[in-house]
Amino acid sequence: MQDNLDTLMDWEPMATRVLTVSERDAYHVLRKAMPDHVILAQVPVARFIKVPTKNSYSEWLRRVGSLCADLVVCDMASQVIAVVEIRQPMSREKERSQRRHARMDRVLQAARIPVHVWLEGALPGAAVAREAILGAAINTSGRSGYQDVTVARRDAEAAAVVASMQSPTGAMNGMSVNETVDVALDEWAYADDTPENERKEPPPSTWFDDLDSDAMPLDAPPVARRH
Repeated sequence: MQDNLDTLMDWEPMATRVLTVSERDAYHVLRKAMPDHVILAQVPVARFIKVPTKNSYSEWLRRVGSLCADLVVCDMASQVIAVVEIRQPMSREKERSQRRHARMDRVLQAARIPVHVWLEGALPGAAVAREAILGAAINTSGRSGYQDVTVARRDAEAAAVVASMQSPTGAMNGMSVNETVDVALDEWAYADDTPENERKEPPPSTWFDDLDSDAMPLDAPPVARRH
């Protein structure tokens, strides 16, 4: 029955905004803070992360690859150095959103990409943003040592404090810093034998052409290997 529906007539397309108000504000902060970098918005994770294809790529794509990072900071060669996520406090987020964010954050952490969580209404200034992002990028430039998600928590706390100090009332709608920040992620194993120079190239667009896996739960437990 669904095959009889017309793509245009039954789903009439309409142009809309790409970013929310908070995301636009954060974009302008990053443009001011890092004019010598490329700032991209709403980038699918699969566009800037590669994974081994020994298992079904379409299944990985279904689990996390189609998720979008709010803002992606790149050097002038388009190499990703950080991701900035604009989120509400955990107490305000729906459980489904929390699971989606946690899933994406684990993947970014495994890929050694620093994740900076900025809270709506508590964005950092340009100077604070530049120092935090470039400092984290330097610390994560090698494969051996990388900052875990506590970096994102610390950045969000710093942003909240700065916003509180800059606001006329000295408070964020009556919320404390501890109330506005609550990030908890699981550890994610990392294994990739791909040469460094190959990992820096975008995934081939043909990866999206053939999706061959059957559906399975997004958070299915790992299957034990037989020896």
